[in-house]
Amino acid sequence: MSREKWKFKDGPDTACFVSHRVIEGSTITFVSHDYDGDWQFHGDNGSDINKAKLVGLSHVLDMDASIAQLCDLPNGWTAERKSAKHKWRTYKNHPFPSFKEDGFHLEDATWLAQFRDDLDPPTERRRKNRKVDDYVKLIFRFAKENAPRKDGQSERMWVRITQCDTENGHYTGELDNDPLHEAAKSGDVIPFHPLHIAEVLKVRKR
Repeated sequence: MSREKWKFKDGPDTACFVSHRVIEGSTITFVSHDYDGDWQFHGDNGSDINKAKLVGLSHVLDMDASIAQLCDLPNGWTAERKSAKHKWRTYKNHPFPSFKEDGFHLEDATWLAQFRDDLDPPTERRRKNRKVDDYVKLIFRFAKENAPRKDGQSERMWVRITQCDTENGHYTGELDNDPLHEAAKSGDVIPFHPLHIAEVLKVRKR
């Protein structure tokens, strides 16, 4: 595919997990854009990550150009279809807020920081080692996940961590601000991922 027509946020050389059946010619019927950013492409006989191979994203499109329809599939979403003749059906495959269910979603602060000079998220280690009662700042976007970006869609707000899911690497917190948008309010319970953490409140030692 021509680089001039490239629509994915990830580059053409991005390594993807592709099942051996797809490489052998099976139609791609299942696509997963994992929350950490990995892409998976599987065929009619289901997924078998143990037998998957790493293939560049541009090569996947060379095998099946219809994959370009999923260029804006958000992280943590999945797409399925019955055959190459059917349309893709997409759905959320994660526990975090989505616009359809909650009226907002949480921004990946680490990704957004590439385009914003006023964002400097903590290191991965700090993001993944927060404790109950820590305060972290998340970016709430009150718009569809793949909607064009406009002013006034996002608010940065503090959330107090109330639970750490160490098994899955997630957090649950309580919103500590009253947003301008009506879709959320102070006290709301918010599940979130370390990638969502834009800032950690620094507590002064006594």
